[in-house]
Amino acid sequence: MHWQEANDLLQPLLEQTRIGIITDFDGTLSEIVDNPDDSTIHPASKAALQALQPELALLAIVSVRG
Repeated sequence: MHWQEANDLLQPLLEQTRIGIITDFDGTLSEIVDNPDDSTIHPASKAALQALQPELALLAIVSVRG
């Protein structure tokens, strides 16, 4: 798919008042660690999500870890 086609498909969503974000946790918002209990959100990721949250209709963070 050409980038312009993708942009044309996304444009109606971008014009909406509110959008959502679904993101992975490990390796995206945090470093990948062996022990899941040691995993913490990177401070810059936390700050960015906190800043965006008032504008989001949905914020979901997923992980395959228990």
